Amino acid sequence: MPLSFLDRKPDTSWAGRLNIRTKLMLCLVSSLAAIVLSNPQSLALLCLASMVYALTALSPWAMLKAYSVFVLMCLVSLGFMSLVSLVMPQLVVWESWRFAVPYMRMLLSFNALLVLAFSSRIQEVMRELQSFGRMVWLHVPLTVAVRFLPTFLDDCAQIRDAYRLRQPLGGQGFGARVSSVWRGFLVPLTFRLLGSADDLSVAAELKGVGNHKRLARKAVPFGRSDILALGGCILGLALAVCLQAIQGGGSIWG
Repeated sequence: MPLSFLDRKPDTSWAGRLNIRTKLMLCLVSSLAAIVLSNPQSLALLCLASMVYALTALSPWAMLKAYSVFVLMCLVSLGFMSLVSLVMPQLVVWESWRFAVPYMRMLLSFNALLVLAFSSRIQEVMRELQSFGRMVWLHVPLTVAVRFLPTFLDDCAQIRDAYRLRQPLGGQGFGARVSSVWRGFLVPLTFRLLGSADDLSVAAELKGVGNHKRLARKAVPFGRSDILALGGCILGLALAVCLQAIQGGGSIWG
């Protein structure tokens, strides 16, 4: 099952053939670069490279939808900044580079996470986290949470359809509608969620959670695509660091 749990088709893209360790390392490098770099030109270079990287996993239409969500989040943050500026104008300085740098940092990490989400499988990510050592406190809750999300969405869809079929015909008042939603949707959903949680706990016990004896996992070797991706990452990061060293950070003009 893909990490995004939205598409169950096998991934045959270039990013789908990458080793999961390569994609995790690229996510880590992009996060560190977003923290360290502050020059707009350096961040713009890495954002452009990350967009090309994201296109290896998503179609242009999927990228457009993902970027629409990203732009909506940026607009919401700008709206809250406007409210803050109305209350305390001295806290907000409306300069373009002050807003461009944080959003480019977010876009850099966003592109790397898109590739990880839409070209990886849950089992690969969890096994890789498990291979780092005794990190049961991390990979077991993540496994349960990611497994719970598609189950929760399926339960919501089934209970919604059942509620629509049982919904009485004719006009109803506001109180009757609220009562019908409570009895016909929320209560059944609560019991379904409790049943799903119980099933997940039993499945975790059957998979050996709580058992200290675990079999060693054979590491998958890196391929040509992984070497190419890591080489491109190193080259882009070196160019971005050189740009910041030459022009400085924190301003568009240096």
